[in-house]
Amino acid sequence: MSNHQQPTPPPPPPGGCLPQGQAYGSPPVQERQKKSWFARHKILTGILGVLVLFMVVGALGGGDVELPGAPQNPAASASSAEEGTGSSASSQGSTADESAAEEAPAEPQVGDVVTVGDFAVTVTGTEGGLAGIGDATFGEGAQGQFVKVWVTVENTGDSAEYFFDSDQSLVDDQDRQHSTSSSSWLLDEESLFLAEINPGNTIEGVLLYDIPADAVPTAVDLQAGWLSSSVRVSLEG
Repeated sequence: MSNHQQPTPPPPPPGGCLPQGQAYGSPPVQERQKKSWFARHKILTGILGVLVLFMVVGALGGGDVELPGAPQNPAASASSAEEGTGSSASSQGSTADESAAEEAPAEPQVGDVVTVGDFAVTVTGTEGGLAGIGDATFGEGAQGQFVKVWVTVENTGDSAEYFFDSDQSLVDDQDRQHSTSSSSWLLDEESLFLAEINPGNTIEGVLLYDIPADAVPTAVDLQAGWLSSSVRVSLEG
């Protein structure tokens, strides 16, 4: 037998009659219906309240309403990011090009002194379109046209050096490089074929080239031996 006793139901009301729908021993109907639907569904009530609030704000403002935590338009954000990146890259590219243009040294011209090895060389003038060189006794016609390039060469070293004319190349308007002609010994001017220069001395001479008749000489690449770096001197301008 259990020691727990069932609670004693309250005595019936006078007259023994209960309200309709209420059983003996149960709480009154009014107490069970005391809480409204909204009180018993607090979460749904809160959600509905938020939705109603945003509908009202949207109707009054006439614009789009952004929900809390909602991301902005991804297409607009991506477009803005791309424009910013493109503008930044373009600005950096322009700055880099301007810096490179400022840092790039100007190409030497006729009359400028350039250093190649132990030589200080100056191109002093040119002459092209020559059909031949020499005289009636010792002369030779050009395969295309002869071009003369006058240079001044100073030995700035401390020992005698050979300035080889074969190391000096003529560049034409098609970026072709031409070597000196073997007919330079026929020149009346000083030939630079195997020219030996003592330290401190300066010589003047001619570099002779035989290039196509329709070619235009644009530059000379000067060099002090095949192991040295060449320096380009522009013949234009």
